[in-house]
Amino acid sequence: MLIKLLKSKKHLIKSPKIEQLYHEVNTYVTSYQSLEKENKNIKKKVANLQRRNENLKSQNNFLTDYIHTLIEIIKEFFRKLLKQDNEKIKDITANKVKEHYDDSIFQKEDVIDVAKDSAKEKELFDYAGIEYYHAKRKDKDDFEISI
Repeated sequence: MLIKLLKSKKHLIKSPKIEQLYHEVNTYVTSYQSLEKENKNIKKKVANLQRRNENLKSQNNFLTDYIHTLIEIIKEFFRKLLKQDNEKIKDITANKVKEHYDDSIFQKEDVIDVAKDSAKEKELFDYAGIEYYHAKRKDKDDFEISI
């Protein structure tokens, strides 16, 4: 409205002050419109990045679950190998368990799950710094009732 007023007054009064004011207002309006357009574009980009971030989070969760599943399969496979009669296979498997532990693929709990009640139990527990009594989890109470 101010711009229309200034345009209409422009014909009536050709004062340098009014022309300067008109120019300044026009510059501010143009600048404001430019900033509004830029803000709208930035909001679109932010929304797009948020959608992309959600997709990446979803993919990350899927891959993390998949990796955990693969680790469980590997643990079960190693456990079966440690239960075999072949000593060479047991040695190779124990070394692989140690490598996985060193690479932080396996945690102490994983070593317990793989080695418990196997011929390599003591060796692997010692390697991972697992105290033997922590590994011997009992399903029943530790208390005995005597009469």
